[in-house]
Amino acid sequence: MRADVYWNLHEDCYSIRVKGKVVQHARQLIVENPTFVVQPAGRKRVLETRRKNVHAFVRGDVTVVRHQPRRPAGSVGVTYNPYESDAFVRRDDGSKIGEASQAVLRTERGRPRIYAVERR
Repeated sequence: MRADVYWNLHEDCYSIRVKGKVVQHARQLIVENPTFVVQPAGRKRVLETRRKNVHAFVRGDVTVVRHQPRRPAGSVGVTYNPYESDAFVRRDDGSKIGEASQAVLRTERGRPRIYAVERR
């Protein structure tokens, strides 16, 4: 299913949104052909008000999995912090990442973790 996925701070899990409506929550999932989206107006509002809102998400073909998926070989950690960057970035070198061939979204010790296999 093509969807937007974001970390839900209130539920401590990922929310899966299709056509603007949350249809499911999950703790781990796989996204094929993901794009990493940051909406500038939402980020601006966060910077002005210092209050979080849903403005950044991973968009792609989502598959919810029951077991904790392994970190894919050759993957890089991905993160987003609206106070530090206007885009999702690689954890290792801080360079921006806009798309990948696959992303694994997991929950590790109650925190969101994203691993992406970059396109070659």
